[in-house]
Amino acid sequence: MCGILGFSLCRPLAPLDVELGLKHLNSLKHRGPDGEGHAVFSEQGVFIGHRRLAILDTSDRASQPMSRNGLTLAHNGEIYNFFEIRKKLEADGAMFTTESDTEVLLSAWREGGAGCLGALDGMFAFALFDGELTNLVTDPFGEKPLYVVQNDDGVYFASEPAPLIEMLGLTFDPTESELAAFLTLGFIPAPATGFKNLQLLQPGSHAVVANGRITRITRYWTPDVPVVPGGKPAAVTESDIDDIAEAMIESVRVRLRSDVPMVTFLSSGVDSALVAALAAKELSANIPAITVGFPGVGVADESEGATAIADYLGLDHRVILSDGTSDGDPLDQFISLYGCAIDNPTAIPAFEMARLARASATVALSGIGGDEIFYGYNRYQLFYEQRRLLSLRGPLRKTARWLLKLNGRRTGSALLRRSSPWSYANFKNVGVLDVLEKVPGLNNWGDEFFDDFGSPQYVASRYFDLSHVLPGSYIPAIERSSMRVGLEVRTPFLNRNLLSVVDGLDPRSVVGFGQKSIVRRLLGRYLPDHLILPGKRGFNSPLEPIVQSKADAPRIPWLDDEIVLGATERRLNGRGKDLFVRMMILERLAGAG
Repeated sequence: MCGILGFSLCRPLAPLDVELGLKHLNSLKHRGPDGEGHAVFSEQGVFIGHRRLAILDTSDRASQPMSRNGLTLAHNGEIYNFFEIRKKLEADGAMFTTESDTEVLLSAWREGGAGCLGALDGMFAFALFDGELTNLVTDPFGEKPLYVVQNDDGVYFASEPAPLIEMLGLTFDPTESELAAFLTLGFIPAPATGFKNLQLLQPGSHAVVANGRITRITRYWTPDVPVVPGGKPAAVTESDIDDIAEAMIESVRVRLRSDVPMVTFLSSGVDSALVAALAAKELSANIPAITVGFPGVGVADESEGATAIADYLGLDHRVILSDGTSDGDPLDQFISLYGCAIDNPTAIPAFEMARLARASATVALSGIGGDEIFYGYNRYQLFYEQRRLLSLRGPLRKTARWLLKLNGRRTGSALLRRSSPWSYANFKNVGVLDVLEKVPGLNNWGDEFFDDFGSPQYVASRYFDLSHVLPGSYIPAIERSSMRVGLEVRTPFLNRNLLSVVDGLDPRSVVGFGQKSIVRRLLGRYLPDHLILPGKRGFNSPLEPIVQSKADAPRIPWLDDEIVLGATERRLNGRGKDLFVRMMILERLAGAG
């Protein structure tokens, strides 16, 4: 896990270009405190910089950028199955001088070019220069970000937006659709960011840069949309659970590879508990568990439940108590962590968790992704049950439609339109949708993300979450927070093989037997029922005091005063506070611009 920054210009490099690159590369020191390296190809106009967080082969010989046989690579992340790939390459005659996954990636690219990407199990973003072309690549789930700017001078890229914004003087000036998307969702779906010329490469992307121009961007992998079969739902059998267990165990196994200390984050929830249980019981991994508790500060404290789970599994367990406070203005810290328009409030408590974990480890396992893989969010359950009601016939159907309309002005009709964004937007913005309706572009932002591909709303929403919300909001909350302190967080649930196994099941059976019923069945092989807690718990927003105390309405140049005042009036009313937080973020970004 590291930080990268570079550029490919339309002209040869000048000394000032290299100086500028080194200056802004240093702003990513928090992502890679263990070393700095750069490669300069003056005539080709290419600069590639790297800040290193040493995880595998911590020796200097594994430093980056790494060059082999005319290829130069700067790599952020981990290729978890590098050992298996290395064995195949060695059988074909390849030789290696390090124990790093970076050298394996270089060799794999030399042998198969971009064709090697399909074999990688990992989280990664990398820049690879072959003497002519610069290849920019992101991992399938978007765990490692790569921001890109195309301007008249060339192409610039970095692991975080802040260095590019500062280096190139970018301004935040969202389009109507981008603004509407942010106000509705709390983030702007990639590739857009709201900053002029700044894009976030989508998950599973391969961009090719030649002579300072992006010549093509391809998606080498996207998740499939599960097909809902006809007839009665097919039950999830114990054999199916065995298949899921096998995929999950293998995913955890390769993510245990590390040459530095490792911990596993443990809450009282089923996702982190399953990761810890598989590591301890199936793989005999002696990895300490860490729980950060937030007693008495309005944040769900899961330390007691986590302790009971750890004791049962025989884990070396440490509970660290935090007062949940942050230094300075939490909104400023919030925007500093993300560097762009994202409203996920978990970034601040996640930062505190990462900071405390970093005192004893450099790598942490996490249960992130379990909700997206196993249909774990409440909205999937709601959409599924509503669809069942709408499938009723005769007078019962009329009654069901009437009841659904009581849940929100547009909910019933939106569900009948299946993949419309309206039902998703209504769920995310209860009580303020009438305010959002006045936002220009609201009727357009979801067109490209909620294409009517014939899937029920619970399948469409899960696909949207997996493709956009996870990489656009949930992953950045932990990625930015952990990398701010140089902690690598690994996510066993985000594995293509595991997703394929789950998507081979009847979605109705995955959703219809309760929230994450499959995960609970699998976890039941390792924990007694009383330790498998129901429901989801989470962090309360650390921005709540600001929402409560701010007396004046935010000043936002892109919105009519009526819209802003409407959100301000309802900031203390249910979901209204979420919309108000988004407007405060817009106010700060507008001021920064």
